[in-house]
Amino acid sequence: MIPGSEEEGTGAARLARVPAETAAASVRWASGAVWTATEIMHWAGVQGAADLGIATVVAASLAWGAASRGWIPPAVPAWVALAGGWTAAAWYLGPLAWLPAPVLTAAWIVIAWAAHRAAHRHPAVAGARQWREARARWLAVRGNWGLGASHLLEYRETRVGELWTVSARGASRYIGSRSAEEVIAEQESLPLDRVQILPHEVAGRIIISVRRRDPWAEPILHPLTGENPDVELPARRSITDLVPVGQHPEAGSLLPLRLYDAETGGKNIDVTGIKGAGKGVLLDDISEHVTACDDAVMVRVNVSIKGYAEAAAWGPACHLTAFGPDQRSRAVAAVQALNQVIEWRARTCRQGAYSPSPSDPALVLIVDESDAAAAVPELKRALDDFATKAREYGGVYIHAGQRNTNDYHSAKQRSQDDVHCTGMLANANEARHAGGFPPALRVGVWSVSVLGGGTATGRTWVFAATKAAHGAVVERIAAERAFGQPELPAECREYLGGRYAALLASEVFPRWAQGRDPGDYAPGGDDAQDGPPAARPGDAATALPAVAAATVAAVADHDLEEMWETPMDESTAARNAAIHQQLADAGRSLAETAAMPRPEPVSPETRAAYAAERWRQVVPEGSQQRLLEMTGGDGTTSGAVAEEFGITKSKAKVWLLALRQGGVAYMEGERRGARTRRLATPPGGQ
Repeated sequence: MIPGSEEEGTGAARLARVPAETAAASVRWASGAVWTATEIMHWAGVQGAADLGIATVVAASLAWGAASRGWIPPAVPAWVALAGGWTAAAWYLGPLAWLPAPVLTAAWIVIAWAAHRAAHRHPAVAGARQWREARARWLAVRGNWGLGASHLLEYRETRVGELWTVSARGASRYIGSRSAEEVIAEQESLPLDRVQILPHEVAGRIIISVRRRDPWAEPILHPLTGENPDVELPARRSITDLVPVGQHPEAGSLLPLRLYDAETGGKNIDVTGIKGAGKGVLLDDISEHVTACDDAVMVRVNVSIKGYAEAAAWGPACHLTAFGPDQRSRAVAAVQALNQVIEWRARTCRQGAYSPSPSDPALVLIVDESDAAAAVPELKRALDDFATKAREYGGVYIHAGQRNTNDYHSAKQRSQDDVHCTGMLANANEARHAGGFPPALRVGVWSVSVLGGGTATGRTWVFAATKAAHGAVVERIAAERAFGQPELPAECREYLGGRYAALLASEVFPRWAQGRDPGDYAPGGDDAQDGPPAARPGDAATALPAVAAATVAAVADHDLEEMWETPMDESTAARNAAIHQQLADAGRSLAETAAMPRPEPVSPETRAAYAAERWRQVVPEGSQQRLLEMTGGDGTTSGAVAEEFGITKSKAKVWLLALRQGGVAYMEGERRGARTRRLATPPGGQ
């Protein structure tokens, strides 16, 4: 920004050069005068070259000391030594010495030209020259713009045009005036929306914004791929850092996103935009940051048909994944494993003591195409638990969808969203569902709103100009970072057990790391059976049969020792060795369990006899007939049984449980509406 004075005169005074420009222009005349003086001194035989040389050494030393303290520019000592040394040599030898080639004169011409160029490029001189040119231009256009009696106070070039700060009488009548803006746009041959007159904080002044090009029309390349980026991203980052995902095209300011706060913990982030709004690009920018963090691991879930394409993108750099409709059960198991990690941390960490670290990283769960995830009831419940319970123990939840309604998430998840990323939406009603924030009007433009923290708008970074090239760069970044991702603590992995080990064994990373082309990875190959999961991870009795085949096959088919033939650092080798040992141990344990002899099957008659005996042991004979009558028709409840027989409610529950376990009755409904009803024909005719 170049300031001006409001007390400006007229004509020549307004365009006169400032002292800095005058000093820069006098360099060439001073150079000629020095050459002439040395020639006269040498021709007249005046002795003083030695004294001048000593004075040059002293002056250069003093200048070096002043420059080291920051009092003068760093280049001044070199210029003092160069000019003084040449003058002393030319005084003693003569500027035309060493004929026939006047070497000293040629050297002085080079020195004078370099000094002249450096003087005119000095920031003070360049700023003064730009300010003078701006004033000259303002004098030429202010009459045509309808501001003939105004004075230019400040001028600044922006990324897409310029800003003029003007002092004008009756400035308030220009603010927001379409007629005044139309006059300027017509004179500059620009669309009307490229000119805007804004109010200034000081009365009597206005700011005229002129945009020479549309700043929102072109995408902005990611700093890792663009040439001469405005932002330098560090190689290693932290999940607690503010995440830049784009820029404001006009101001150049960053579009920030907070994933984890050191005080409040992980964030729940909603990403809402219609098809083609750029949700995938925004998630790519977030994933790039997470994979660069040494204190966070990424889990990506997309159980829609579009999920298949993600396995070859960020899949190798993820800790756990579930891609495609065939992996719905796997998605349930992965999110349940994350909930178990939160449970383990709640057991081992004091409240508020958890902090992300390379030894115990944060969990960043990204769910794309959230409507497909919401269509799986067990997955929806697991996501509800993570969204509401994981914040304090390192859980970050990001869900992206085309709408922000219960069909795409759930009321529990929506109630916890504290960061809203709103892209292009169809109408105002959709914007209301998306948190009530205004939608973007272009593809790739996003509004990031933090509850209680304001709103920022900008365009997200792309990794390449085309979609195909963008995807190729994403694959390259994921491949470069795949081997450097942190692991969960050994105690946590032991707590998670065999099902977690089976998930790791069938992940994208071990397959990709064996040298396979990521495009050959077949989504759904490890999870062909669709439907609800066999059991929760905590139920070992039912979980082991469900994962035994997958674990044994993974250990047999994916020998991680082959991967060690490729060059890798010690930490990567240790990580692979630990994974291989865990999978081998799990495989042996499950193989031993599978090899154990199965018990002989029990006949239906034997089961019926056992049920009848159990029934007689639990329910007194005098109460059996009445209890059976109560379970007929619409059934009964434990409260009704307790009241009928004068027993406690807990004992009534035991009686009804005996009926259900013996196959005599079944439960219908849930919670307070649950009722126990008798089967039409009890097993064994009892």
